[in-house]
Amino acid sequence: GFVVVAIRRPASAELLRLAGAGWVSATAGALGVVALQWSDAGADLGTILGTSIGLSGIARVIAAAVTGALVVAAVQPARRRPLLGLVAIGAAFSMAIDVLAGHAAAGSVPLIDVAAQWLHVLGVGLWIGGLAALLVSLRGEVSEEKARAVRQFSGWATVALIAVVATGVMRAIAEVGTFEALVASDFGLVVIAKTILLLFLLVLGAANRFVNVPAAIRQLRGLRRVGTAEVALATVVLVLSAVLVNLAPPASSAGQQPPVNRPVIAVGSDFGTSVRVRLVATPGAAGFNDFALAVTDFDSGRPVDAATAALRFDVVSTVGVGPSTLDLPRTGPGTFAASGGNLSIDGIWKIVATVAGPNGSVEVPLLAATVIPTQPVQSNAAPGVPTIYSIALEGGGSVQVYLDPGTPGPNDFHATFFDPAGAELPSTVATMALFPSSASGELLSPRLLAPGHFVASTEVNAGEVGLDIVAADTPSGPIHIHVTISVQ
Repeated sequence: GFVVVAIRRPASAELLRLAGAGWVSATAGALGVVALQWSDAGADLGTILGTSIGLSGIARVIAAAVTGALVVAAVQPARRRPLLGLVAIGAAFSMAIDVLAGHAAAGSVPLIDVAAQWLHVLGVGLWIGGLAALLVSLRGEVSEEKARAVRQFSGWATVALIAVVATGVMRAIAEVGTFEALVASDFGLVVIAKTILLLFLLVLGAANRFVNVPAAIRQLRGLRRVGTAEVALATVVLVLSAVLVNLAPPASSAGQQPPVNRPVIAVGSDFGTSVRVRLVATPGAAGFNDFALAVTDFDSGRPVDAATAALRFDVVSTVGVGPSTLDLPRTGPGTFAASGGNLSIDGIWKIVATVAGPNGSVEVPLLAATVIPTQPVQSNAAPGVPTIYSIALEGGGSVQVYLDPGTPGPNDFHATFFDPAGAELPSTVATMALFPSSASGELLSPRLLAPGHFVASTEVNAGEVGLDIVAADTPSGPIHIHVTISVQ
């Protein structure tokens, strides 16, 4: 589309076929991405459509459908030039949708990162896709018209190349961060390989720019050969770019510690107190887990010979994410197991276990929080006042938690979030969950005393209790802390 409109090349049937092939390839890739993401989500279609994954998938499909309709309409020779121009706009819009669903949208400055990434991809499309279209349009004998088109495209390709290099360096610095991360991470090694191939592309581009473009008035053979090599090498670079999409950028995981090896354990019983269940998720961190469910009689503790069991997951510390389900095949009397990525987001989760037993189906509500990396905790105990627990946050800042009065019975949990300078973080939304050592978890109802300061009332028994708090709207993103408090 760019070559037809900006370089004023004839809108030939060959160029239309090239546009059609590009559309088929892009649409197949888009549909594949949508299918894989929706399959990995582990939720039904109705649930997915209301999530960010569903919305980005719908946007991809709509963009592909509209652009494909324009390609088909361009079959009419009289309207081919303006329609191919619209195809180019549709392709640019499709690139923007893809960028908005990628690493750039999760950057520290999303607007700038997304704009830079979109210009990067757009520049590659103009440079390499435009070169392929130009080569197709240059078939036949040498002419002044073709030589002029070559010179025009060379100027545009230079601008596109500068944009590709500038935005590529900018995005690499943002995603890699340090030289150590560049050479020590899979993401950085792929960036290095991509950069080396790009240097070869620059050499080929320079050969065209300074040797073959001036000679285009006499012969086009050199331009065609070098240009074809450029397109072939650029295809390899695009494959490496696709690999980068599936690797975690070092900047987003720098300094993160691996989660401790502690499975998530949730226990509970049904409303009618007929069964007890114990759910163990291993390794317990956000992502893929192995789930083991044990169902026992509420009174005797003997295994219940249930036929089927299923889990329904609903994250309560994050908005805009639909629930998912997981069927657990029976592994023995009262035991079930399966694996899945249902705990896909770090935070606090409501889980409902549905068990079909000899007397019908029962539902058992459970509460769980994903395991997070170990956080440094300091306790300050003094006679007559509650013990204050200070949890250090990665990147600076802290959270102070205390239980008032800290003895068995009615208590208030206080949690205050601070930035690195010691000022209270302006957070107004938090989720709190209490996990006694030998009882089912309890979802608390925190009240906002001041921005960054939350309090929740409950009753506690003697012993150790785990407290998980997720503040969802801090300037740096969601913050999840876990602390164990001793009640005496």
